[in-house]
Amino acid sequence: DCLRRGLSPEQMAARNGGPVDLSPSTIYRWVSAGYDGMTNMELRRKVGYRPRKRAAGRAATRHSARRSHAAFLALGEDACAAAWEMDTVEGAREDSACLLTLLHRPSRLQLALPLEEKTAGCVADALEGVRAILGADGTRRVFRAVLTDNGAEFSDEAAIAALLGCFSQQLNLGFHD
Repeated sequence: DCLRRGLSPEQMAARNGGPVDLSPSTIYRWVSAGYDGMTNMELRRKVGYRPRKRAAGRAATRHSARRSHAAFLALGEDACAAAWEMDTVEGAREDSACLLTLLHRPSRLQLALPLEEKTAGCVADALEGVRAILGADGTRRVFRAVLTDNGAEFSDEAAIAALLGCFSQQLNLGFHD
């Protein structure tokens, strides 16, 4: 009856004087379930909102033991302190373009490289451009330790290590938050 009079679930919960306290979320659930013939059409604000889309679960990516936090700590204090953090930043939903960011933690220098897509191939292409500018020796000296998350765009760790000029003991594609 309160819905038909135009009261919101918040107002209904506040006016409830019965033996059981009702919360607005309970009233919304009852309306969505259709109890007592109620429909969402009777809720003024709910009619105008689209239902939220739930993100599909992502499959976990597999990486070698070199990408663990323990392997990163084993590199030593100097290498850990001079580490770079590599991640991707996505743009608008409609746009597939994104940025590959490389952050040098001690100096707070950040490089942002455009990527056409968020894929391992595009990451390798961007790092190939860095290697072309710095040269093989330059990339080996600059990128001693690189931390990434477990995103699919960093799944080709052999290509990343080869492009940065690092060997198995020098490169750690570890975790970061």
